[in-house]
Amino acid sequence: MKPRVGMFAFTCCEGCGLAVIECENELLDVLSLIDLVEWREGLSEKANPPELDIALVEGSISTHADEQKLKAIRERAQVLVALGACAHTGGLNALKNRYGMNQVKQMVYGEAGDSSTPSPPGRSAPSCRWTCSCPAAPLTARSS
Repeated sequence: MKPRVGMFAFTCCEGCGLAVIECENELLDVLSLIDLVEWREGLSEKANPPELDIALVEGSISTHADEQKLKAIRERAQVLVALGACAHTGGLNALKNRYGMNQVKQMVYGEAGDSSTPSPPGRSAPSCRWTCSCPAAPLTARSS
């Protein structure tokens, strides 16, 4: 039996999920080895099985509702994988926990300091979607 895999997104740009889709040459080989049963971005139907062998999670947990959803996913999965900078370290969203809001706006949006002018690619902002390579985080196995 193939492992049942679900992929879930929280607060993020969903770039890690897009990066998986963009692995066109490898993706068909991977899909022949797994049963992808839940992924909003990559499936038109949702099987929503009660249990998963592997849950891939991208994005940071930024609300109490996100926390509850993540806990429910964790209960369903044998293995939980934090995929990308946002899931692993909080990514760009975690800046608000370390710096003042004005400083965060300047780090993210540059001199304009507002959301109308994003920083150009290559600007050095911690865990910025334009500079991170979204490495997969270590696996976490559920304890029995």
